[in-house]
Amino acid sequence: MAGSAALTLLTGASVQPWARRITGHGERRGAGAGVAFGVLGFAAATVAATVDGPGAVVAVLAAAVLFGAGYGILLVSGLVTVENITPPDQLAQTVAVFYCLIYLGFAVPFLVSLAAPHIGYGACFAAAAAVMLLALVPGMRVASR
Repeated sequence: MAGSAALTLLTGASVQPWARRITGHGERRGAGAGVAFGVLGFAAATVAATVDGPGAVVAVLAAAVLFGAGYGILLVSGLVTVENITPPDQLAQTVAVFYCLIYLGFAVPFLVSLAAPHIGYGACFAAAAAVMLLALVPGMRVASR
């Protein structure tokens, strides 16, 4: 378990320089890539929850890498967007609010643990992927301003 968490964090940190380059071409590109990695991470997590043996281990490792990449890209893309839309005299407090909001994502595993006994892990992961895709709509509107 600790290894998959470390792999997720390492991947998230490793992709940030690359994320900065692709986000430099427009925040939309970064947000779209981050959401794509997140959705693929939920797909890999669904596989991990439904298979046994070595296949489950591979799926967990794949999910860790995909979630880490999504996290790293979305963090950078969000910070670039905040930088671009915030007046300089309000940047510090806006970045602080951004961090407060983005770290609400740490509640997802807790929410999954509450819902999974009732609807199953596959449904939880599908719902989380759908929420990510739906959140992309207002995110793209903000990025286009």
